Amino acid sequence: MVQGVALKLEWEQLSFVLCGIGLNVTFAIYLAYIKEYGVLFSRDVLGWSNVSIYVAASTVVGISAFTDQYAINRVGSKTAYGLWIGLGLFVMGVTLLCIPIATSTSHVYTFGVLIGTFEGKGLNTLMQLAAIVEAEATKYVNTGFTIAQIVPIGLSVALGFHDAHASRTVDLAFAWIPSFLCFFAMALFSALVFVGRRFDEYFVRLDTNEAVRGPSNARIPLLAERCDTGKFAWVSGPLIVCAVVQFVTHAMSMFLMPFLTYFGNAELAHILVLTRFGGEMVGRIASHQWGFSFSTCVKDHGPLILSCLVFFRFIALVVLLLGVCNVVNLGQGIFLQSLVGFFYFLFAWTHSEVMAISVELAPKDKVTDFMQGMMFLCFSSQLLSLAVALPIVQKLDMQSP
Repeated sequence: MVQGVALKLEWEQLSFVLCGIGLNVTFAIYLAYIKEYGVLFSRDVLGWSNVSIYVAASTVVGISAFTDQYAINRVGSKTAYGLWIGLGLFVMGVTLLCIPIATSTSHVYTFGVLIGTFEGKGLNTLMQLAAIVEAEATKYVNTGFTIAQIVPIGLSVALGFHDAHASRTVDLAFAWIPSFLCFFAMALFSALVFVGRRFDEYFVRLDTNEAVRGPSNARIPLLAERCDTGKFAWVSGPLIVCAVVQFVTHAMSMFLMPFLTYFGNAELAHILVLTRFGGEMVGRIASHQWGFSFSTCVKDHGPLILSCLVFFRFIALVVLLLGVCNVVNLGQGIFLQSLVGFFYFLFAWTHSEVMAISVELAPKDKVTDFMQGMMFLCFSSQLLSLAVALPIVQKLDMQSP
């Protein structure tokens, strides 16, 4: 019996990883395409591409907070969650097929809106489902999310996409090959949900307000009545710290992104984007190996430690921005790349831990609400940081020779 449960969890974990890959690989390829878009259009296209993504993502997640329950009540959580995640994966695959054929910035920003809308909705739903399964399952989603960012690194090296003289065939292959990951993840997830029925017990809990079983097998309502005190009126103490960490850590990560094109040419910007992806992958792995022990220290020390890591990242961000402004000379080689990688390594580790900690600290009947709130903070904080960063980037662009 124990082996059967373990096998089932392995399938669930695999699906979370693969769906995380499929939902985010389009985003990763899209950003790595700055090598082409930066030459065809302008250097500030990276910043505005991110704006198009996060305007759409913040909007769809914000609306979802008020409409999801209505949809679930009408069609059931199995159909709703399966459709939201499956459609997100399908649209991401189709978007990858279109990325190489952009001939104007309007095309580029349309791709960004599609990514923000369908990845944002799919990832938000996937994270809620993972939180219902177990706290550690959120790490598998984030790990898949980051593995997707390794795909451009491998493809860039294998195909020679980073080369300024790469052929048109290479440009097409760089975007089209990953599309199969999206379609494969969609097929596997659909099979597990609708044929294998691997998630049925979790969907039943969502549909019937059945309890989440804790270590003592005590029953706690999963979806309690929420109209009395407001959707997030119960958030306080360590959960507020987690929310602040979520907001600030994503805001800093996105704030740096538009500046990556100003350390050098488009090729260096491409390398720095890939360095970001590599740093995040190492951070996710570190989180699996050296995460917090929920039973001993999370309630007292977890949020505090994460807050300290945010401060260290702020120092690294300041140094990098001083380099952009030529106040300090960071060069264009291994030191600059290592600092960027370290900055995003701390981001990935912190993000994985704060999501898992939030599941542990939130009341069991409010987990899905809090996950939705955390995803909104993820997208909205990045949008806000872009609103601050882009005017600065435009001034740098005007000062560039």
